[in-house]
Amino acid sequence: MESVNQVDYNSINNLVNNNHLNSNGFQYFDKFFYKEIINDFKKFLEFISTKKVLVIGDIMLDRWIKGEVERISPEAPVPVVKVFKEWIELGGAANVAKIISYYSNFVYLVGFAGNDIYFKNLLSLLKKRKINYNIIKTSKTTIVKTRVIAHNNQHIVRVDRENTNYDPFDYSYLFNNLKKIDFNGFDIIFFIDYNKNLFNKETMSFFSEIVNNNIFDKFIIVCPKPNNFNYFINFNKINYLSINKKEANQIFNISFDNLNNKFDFNLIKKILNDNNLMINLDKKIEDIVITIGSWGLTVFNNKYNLWVDAIKQEVFDVVGAGDNVSAIYGLYKFYSNDVLKSSFLANLAGSIAVSKPFTNPVKPIDISHSLYYLLKINYKNKFFKINKK
Repeated sequence: MESVNQVDYNSINNLVNNNHLNSNGFQYFDKFFYKEIINDFKKFLEFISTKKVLVIGDIMLDRWIKGEVERISPEAPVPVVKVFKEWIELGGAANVAKIISYYSNFVYLVGFAGNDIYFKNLLSLLKKRKINYNIIKTSKTTIVKTRVIAHNNQHIVRVDRENTNYDPFDYSYLFNNLKKIDFNGFDIIFFIDYNKNLFNKETMSFFSEIVNNNIFDKFIIVCPKPNNFNYFINFNKINYLSINKKEANQIFNISFDNLNNKFDFNLIKKILNDNNLMINLDKKIEDIVITIGSWGLTVFNNKYNLWVDAIKQEVFDVVGAGDNVSAIYGLYKFYSNDVLKSSFLANLAGSIAVSKPFTNPVKPIDISHSLYYLLKINYKNKFFKINKK
């Protein structure tokens, strides 16, 4: 059995030294840490509730159709789903805004939507969560991902409804609306890219000018797709970059493929040692957070590289899990400037998200309950940190 080492959590950012490491090199989030972060989380909720958050990104809707399969179609070898429930949730950047709305009292969403019946659904859901918005109604369709589920929440099929070939008039309308926004009125700005043509050479030139010349003091969070990454690094600074392991491979040529096999601590250590993601970025990015599925997440910055093990539990659905990780890490890092605590909470939020079916925001009460539970059972959540010289 691995030994558990007590550490001084009053100096949380200086945790790693040889006296605190066990034979494997792991450290642990344990009951001492949980007691501290439970109290800190309460202060965070009070602090963040007054902050204004702007979310700019690709807006979608998640449509769910739930039913039962009792037979195979006589027309083709496909299951026949007898529907007994269907509903719509906010998706994409709208889902990020929804998650944040449980923490901040002022969230403002900007993005494209279509001139169709789903536009009304979108506005209704935003109003329900009291999310402010500037939605550009385009000549195209609202992006809708329809998932059909049956057999105890098993996905049968996903149907995507989208047309993102926006015309010049749509972009002109977008620029006119953006010029009316007081970017300095916000504390935190999220850029949520799902590669749906909101972010391109022209729009990113506009956003880069705003970020670099007018709002450099704001907390900037970017969730990019690989083909748009080079646009975003025209920003003079990014406080937090959020990507998954597939995107990390495409952007930084860092591979986590071998983690699909049996857990190998030496492989984790090698990944952290061998990858200096900041070397060619001119210190523009403070933190790069990479989610690696059932293996948790990694953080790369100019001071150290960090790995946090996933909190083990049954996975029901991964839809929207990354949105929760991005939102919680960003909000808590803005509050605390503490990478380790932010990583732990983001990792916890991801584990909560995948434990629930469908698109579910991780709410403050969810995190609070989980923290008390981890404290109660003294769950030993592993992490490993490598300081840079």
